[in-house]
Amino acid sequence: MDKTPQSASAGDDFAHDRHHAASRRAKPRASFFAVSARLLVAVAILAGAWFAANQMIASRPEPVERRAFERSFTVTAVDAQPVTVRPSITAFGEVLASRAVDIRAQVGGQIQSVSPNLLPGGEVETGEELVTVDRFDYESTLADAEAGLAQARLGLVESREALSREQVNLELAQTQLDAAEADLQRAETLLEGGSITEQALQESRLIVAQRRQAVRQSQSAVATQETAIERQQSAIRTAQLVAERAQRSLDNTTITAPFDGVVVSANAAMGGAVTTNEVIGRIYDRDALEVRFTLSDDEYGRLTRDGLIGRTIEARWDIEPDPVVLTGAITRTGAEIDAATGGVTVFASLEGEADAGIRPGTFVAISVEGPALEGVLRLPEMAVYDNDHVFIIVDGALQSVPATVVARDAGQVLIRADIEPGTRIATTRLAQAGDGVKVRVEGDEPQFGREGGPGRPGAEGGDAGEGSEASDGGNATTNSTGDRASRRPQNNNAGSVRGGTRAMTGSSGGPGRRG
Repeated sequence: MDKTPQSASAGDDFAHDRHHAASRRAKPRASFFAVSARLLVAVAILAGAWFAANQMIASRPEPVERRAFERSFTVTAVDAQPVTVRPSITAFGEVLASRAVDIRAQVGGQIQSVSPNLLPGGEVETGEELVTVDRFDYESTLADAEAGLAQARLGLVESREALSREQVNLELAQTQLDAAEADLQRAETLLEGGSITEQALQESRLIVAQRRQAVRQSQSAVATQETAIERQQSAIRTAQLVAERAQRSLDNTTITAPFDGVVVSANAAMGGAVTTNEVIGRIYDRDALEVRFTLSDDEYGRLTRDGLIGRTIEARWDIEPDPVVLTGAITRTGAEIDAATGGVTVFASLEGEADAGIRPGTFVAISVEGPALEGVLRLPEMAVYDNDHVFIIVDGALQSVPATVVARDAGQVLIRADIEPGTRIATTRLAQAGDGVKVRVEGDEPQFGREGGPGRPGAEGGDAGEGSEASDGGNATTNSTGDRASRRPQNNNAGSVRGGTRAMTGSSGGPGRRG
């Protein structure tokens, strides 16, 4: 009884397993058929797309043939006109003080007063008292020197009086000698006649000898007094020097400005002490400024040949609201050339700087009128290529001409070139510049082709189309109308194709309408 249900249950399990295994074998077959169906659909889509594309390519209209045109550039130009100019040589310089002094104390002592203008930047006038030093000691020294001078002068007076007395004594002694000699002569005569004795003659001779001795003594006294006078005169001169020195020292207690100037530095305070030769300030002459700048070797050579010293310059100080412009003249050149920087240092005096308020150390722009250049062409900087050639316009095309740059003036170039007057020179800078490049001068009337349509010089009539489209920075021109027509979307309609053709070429070579 128990085995029957177990057998039935085992049979059911076996049937279930067989059904499950069959289901698993059926699933792979279904997946394979689904993938195959998808691949067939994709292949069909690709084949259809390929077929449609071939049909579209086969049915497309023939592209409109466009004619290639040579590019043309719009440029500005000037007519060659030789001129004679005096180009200005420009440089930058520094303003210097050509006269500046250190104010020093000539005597020592205590400072009693200081000028309120003795400050950096202060302006002083000639003779203005800057500093005063205590005068007491110097006044005493002067008084002593003057007393010594007076004493020497008094001694001179006394010596002159003594000399006068000795001269009188000398004259008296000489008179007595003359009388004694006359008596001696008479005595000798009388002795020969026997009127007097020999003793009387000897007495006369003795008297003459005494008188001669007196004369010699008076002469010696006169010479002594004359020497004394010279000694007193020397003493007076010495006393005068002492007095003058004392007076100068007294005067030096007041320090004044030597000229109209501006104070650079100051080192003095009331109540302080100064020593002899101590610097109490520095000032420069505001009416004696100059500018120092450097010229290149070429500029220096050109100016030297035409006269450098005395040449007028213009110095410009750019300040707001109005720049300060000063004139001057070249006064000298530097003593030597700096091998590191090159060039020649030049100095020029400035005029009118006191009223302009300019100060040393100011950087200014210098303009020097250069020598005359005859038969040169003045062109913009951009007209010269590589500093050695320019382009002229001949029959609507560029042509290179060698040129030599001789100077630059006010942002323009002065050149020498073998160019006939009136020839047009291109002044627009072109990256594509070269011989034979087609150009059209801005502002010129457009030229016409052989069939009457407006176009570029030398092109077939109507090739340029109705207008030109700028390229390369607005210089290049191409056939824009035909290009736009050819870029218009096309279809199989023959009328549209013909309309596009008319838009490009026009009915008679002239500008046509867009289809």
